[in-house]
Amino acid sequence: DFMDLAKPGLIKYHCGPNAVSSFLEYLLDYASPETRKVGEELIEKKVAEMDEKGRGIATQLLEMLRKHKRDVYV
Repeated sequence: DFMDLAKPGLIKYHCGPNAVSSFLEYLLDYASPETRKVGEELIEKKVAEMDEKGRGIATQLLEMLRKHKRDVYV
């Protein structure tokens, strides 16, 4: 239940990592090289802004996508 995650603030460990992984998946599958470069720079910035736990989760998801896995999420 998502309310169980939202109340103690745990939802951030799902939403942020899922957002950047979905965006990377889109970039890898559809973006031009120029758009992909700008998008990946934005992803790096957003991941750097996450706390340690969120950053770790996001990094794992992004690595899976770069290894050609799809539909990865927390």
